[in-house]
Amino acid sequence: MYIHIFVPLRTEKKFYRPLKNETLIQMKKHLFITGCVTLALTLFLGAGIKPTTFTVDTKASTINWHGYKTMKPQHKHEGTVMLESGTIILEDERITGGSFTIDMSSIKEISENENMAARLVKHLHSADFFHVAKFPAATFVITEVTPEGIIKGNLSVLGATKSIDFPASIALSSREFTATANFELNLGVFGVPYMQEPADEEAKAGAVSPVVKFSLNIVAKK
Repeated sequence: MYIHIFVPLRTEKKFYRPLKNETLIQMKKHLFITGCVTLALTLFLGAGIKPTTFTVDTKASTINWHGYKTMKPQHKHEGTVMLESGTIILEDERITGGSFTIDMSSIKEISENENMAARLVKHLHSADFFHVAKFPAATFVITEVTPEGIIKGNLSVLGATKSIDFPASIALSSREFTATANFELNLGVFGVPYMQEPADEEAKAGAVSPVVKFSLNIVAKK
């Protein structure tokens, strides 16, 4: 025989005091203000870290070069080379990156003697120098710009990449970026055949210096 015993459960009734209207209003104000502050901070911080890209104006930008012979610096040649494309990346008005493509087929010499200039350009395009048929472009990628205006980056010429740096004068507005620089660069380290150390003194007398002077004027626009 089974005996069923039912034990009633005791429940407690809880009573909640309704919030007053003034308290509800204060809570809503607090939540509203907190939300506004959070949104404002998010927008402010987000705007601060958003990268801005400036595109290089290849027609307004110029690269001038100055080369000479090691033992005869008076035997010099001057010319230009053009940028094919380029960008500058900024965050909070600081340069954080950038890249440039140099059109090696655009190498020209500035000379009154057109025939001599044409022969030199043909030689510069050949495998003795920049082998333009195989390496039509050189590139430069910015890795850092110091507060003092030193631009650091990786330059690729003839398929070889080397780290370089040079001082520059930089100006920045809301719509335009400009940079000017004058510096020397040893192109022999990139393996340019005619810029290697001569084998003997006789060859050294007519050797081309591996050190080339450059003058840059870069213009980029937003």
